[in-house]
Amino acid sequence: MQCTDEIEKLYLRVVALHQDIDTLRQPLVDIKAVITEIKKCLDLPGTIAKDLKRLRTLASALNEVVQPLEWVPGQLGTTCKAVHKALSPLIEPKGRGVLDQMIKTTEEVEKAFCKIKQYIEKVEPLVDKSLKAINEVRDDVISLEQKLAALVEHYKRIAPSAETLECVRTLNRYIDQLDSVVLDLKNRLEKAIEPLSAVLNQIMSVLDPVAAIAQQIAQALKQIDIKPINDLIKQVNQYKQKIQDFKRKVVSKIEAAVRVAFKKFGLDIDAIDKLIGQLIDSALKPLRKVMDDLSAKMTRMLNQITTLLSNMLPLDFMRQIITAIETFRDNVQRELDRIAGSACKSVLQA
Repeated sequence: MQCTDEIEKLYLRVVALHQDIDTLRQPLVDIKAVITEIKKCLDLPGTIAKDLKRLRTLASALNEVVQPLEWVPGQLGTTCKAVHKALSPLIEPKGRGVLDQMIKTTEEVEKAFCKIKQYIEKVEPLVDKSLKAINEVRDDVISLEQKLAALVEHYKRIAPSAETLECVRTLNRYIDQLDSVVLDLKNRLEKAIEPLSAVLNQIMSVLDPVAAIAQQIAQALKQIDIKPINDLIKQVNQYKQKIQDFKRKVVSKIEAAVRVAFKKFGLDIDAIDKLIGQLIDSALKPLRKVMDDLSAKMTRMLNQITTLLSNMLPLDFMRQIITAIETFRDNVQRELDRIAGSACKSVLQA
């Protein structure tokens, strides 16, 4: 019974070695996962800029529609003035509008993201190489673990010979050497991986708001029904010249007279007023709220990214990780080769 216990203890030591290697491997797996998430965000500034340009085009088109109608007496003129007043800060000329400033900031963010992308393109292959090396070790240890598990069951039925027990003791000495190698690598990895993990998590913390901003802008666009805006633009543009001619000729801008004139043009003032009112509720109010909120966020985000890029970790840290892991892999494989080539080979094949 004691003989079998020695074999089972050896098996449990290899199980523990497997767990230790998994513990060493997990930070690299976590880093790989963070890199994957970072890569998903790197194209977002381009998407944001594209959506902002769509919003700017929409706001400009809507503004061009309401401006010719501001003079109309009654509710329609009042509504159009309110729309123009709300839209003006978004689309001021010469790039002074909120949307133009946000587009400019987004393009600067996109340039900064290119630097992050270049950094990730250098880091990821190093992480992949490290994982490959440690996975090779892991596979070898799992193979040994499986063989020893079979041995435990085998020697529960058949008493092990003295030669077998000596081989088990030899294997234990080899495992002693592997344990010291694992401990050394653990200490080296902690010093090298922690700063890299911190940098990548910091990058991710800066990128998370970008994803939120992209989602908010996409949601703002989704809430806007483009068809009635296009219908209104088409309708007003169709009679734009007649409206301007009437405005110049008419002396008294009495609402009733204007209604009659517009009716002759084929325009229903009440329908236009209702449509613009709906656009204010469905598009303009949400748009202004989103833009005012996001404008400040975009500027803060650019400042964060600028600071982040200046503090980015040199890649030498990652290269140190690879050297340590590859040394670990070579040491483990050497010990496992010694096991396979020793007198215990017949034991492992029992």
